[in-house]
Amino acid sequence: MTASKNYTVVDLQKIKSFEEMAVIEAHNNRQRITPNADPDRFWRNVNLLEGQGQELPIRERAMQRIRLQGKRGRLGVNKPEEDTDYYRKNAVLGIGIVLSYSHEMEGKFSKDQWAKKSFAWACKRYGRENLMQAVFHDDEKTGHLHLIAIPMKKKEKTTKDGKVVEELKLDARSVMGNALEFKKMHTDYAEEMAPFGLVRGEENSERKKLSQKEIYWNKLEEEKHRERKKLYSDKEKSSKRELGLKKLVLKLKEKLIVEYKANLEEIENLQEEIANEVD
Repeated sequence: MTASKNYTVVDLQKIKSFEEMAVIEAHNNRQRITPNADPDRFWRNVNLLEGQGQELPIRERAMQRIRLQGKRGRLGVNKPEEDTDYYRKNAVLGIGIVLSYSHEMEGKFSKDQWAKKSFAWACKRYGRENLMQAVFHDDEKTGHLHLIAIPMKKKEKTTKDGKVVEELKLDARSVMGNALEFKKMHTDYAEEMAPFGLVRGEENSERKKLSQKEIYWNKLEEEKHRERKKLYSDKEKSSKRELGLKKLVLKLKEKLIVEYKANLEEIENLQEEIANEVD
């Protein structure tokens, strides 16, 4: 007898460019082709940050937070300001977060309440002010929550005069944590989701966990394969139609030639008769 699965799911993805961040946002907003989503269920998706500055491009929203840490060192007095004045070129600019649960738990609790509680947990962990996007998806096989967070963290700093002050820093390493901290985070999330009958997944499971990127890459590859087969099928059908048309045109040409020869022979006979009468 197979044991019932009632696990929580947590996945984190590093985002290293604003272009990548914009692509993820567009995917979450269903502005890109999503093979594993049902278009007839798009209306069931919920933007939990709707009307809260979401009309601005995500790069602009993210930079509003990142600029709070100030510029990095001395970058030249007359140098035009650029976004990279505020972060290293290899910096992790955002974190893509997916929260979900085992498919077997579909329909066993209120998805609306689950999404709100999961969102509240993410606000507490990453800071509501650092969340650039939060979208609940209910158009796929299993409900899940997508979030994009800017990894800003308050850090204490001692000034030259000995005062301890807090400052904001872009620090994905400390926000995401190491492997042990990730496990603890997963445990904390599972404890928050306990009211829904969910528990933490098995630790150190040998089952290979696919990343978001791998999951959607596989889906896109499947879709591309289907499209390629359809294209070849259409080409084959088109080739058959084209061949049929060529045969039809050839038959018409042959028919016209036969008729033309017959008409020409008839004209020559008439001309001969007229010539004989004149003589």
